[in-house]
Amino acid sequence: MDTVVTLTAAQLKEAANLKEEIETAQARLTEILSGDVVPRVAKRVVSAATKRAIAAGQARRWAKFRAAKAAEAASTPASTPTSAPVSVAA
Repeated sequence: MDTVVTLTAAQLKEAANLKEEIETAQARLTEILSGDVVPRVAKRVVSAATKRAIAAGQARRWAKFRAAKAAEAASTPASTPTSAPVSVAA
């Protein structure tokens, strides 16, 4: 930090200009070499037939789940609602 304190205003202005030139040159070099720094990822395309196959498989899985749940509900006895004891008047 001592060097920043001892620099004159003209030297600081020159350093700022130099830094801007370097950033501009780096951006231009990147543009020339690759165009984009981030590689583009191709969009995945799924055919209509594949979408139908996926949907059919999901429907089968849900049907299996619902059938298992219905079988489980049928095998357990239904709970009868309990009410308060009825008192019999004699």
